[in-house]
Amino acid sequence: MNAAERTIAAAEHERRWRTFTARPLHNVHRARLQACFDNLDLPAATLDAMLAQPRLRERLTRMLERRFALQPLEALHAPAAEDVPVATLDSAQLRQLARRCGVVFWAEALVREIRAPAVRALREHFGDALFELALAEHALACPLASHELPASLEELDAVVERDGQACVNAWLAEQPRALAAWYRLKIDDPAAATPITPRIEQYGPMIVRRVVRSDPPTQGGMHE
Repeated sequence: MNAAERTIAAAEHERRWRTFTARPLHNVHRARLQACFDNLDLPAATLDAMLAQPRLRERLTRMLERRFALQPLEALHAPAAEDVPVATLDSAQLRQLARRCGVVFWAEALVREIRAPAVRALREHFGDALFELALAEHALACPLASHELPASLEELDAVVERDGQACVNAWLAEQPRALAAWYRLKIDDPAAATPITPRIEQYGPMIVRRVVRSDPPTQGGMHE
């Protein structure tokens, strides 16, 4: 990357971070917003109406900070430039990212298969985009012994889901605590976090940063 490209990238990272901090509720999972109201089961339409009003958004932001012992997001330092593209994803994009990371982590299981019927089955199950991502980023995959390869497509899908989320969790574990607390609000159930194994700790954060840079998730998720 030359000097001009670095300048453009830095400006884009700054823009994304400003947008993220200006609209903190945009990135919070609905279940976390609902928790601010204790036992009240607010309809989705009610939350939507609250999020549509600036005055109520401000109040809900303060409620969220108290509920989860958060520091005001606007008072925190921005993360490292390489982490801004991950940090500013919304809930839906974060789920997409986790599956992409899982496919890369287990790319060895996909690229080792050479039988045409099995390759077709893998492409049909994961889709061409994820299969091509596994091929393109195979160098980042966790090395696997033959006995570690899943015995079936169903087993492979399960470990892709599990370890993809674990890769995201490993990235989260590297972030400053105050920022990570905000990022975790994007996850449906942070208490049920997938454990971080030594191999996930080694490969996960690198995979997350690479995947979000080379194959960013599409727009989606909540809106304010």
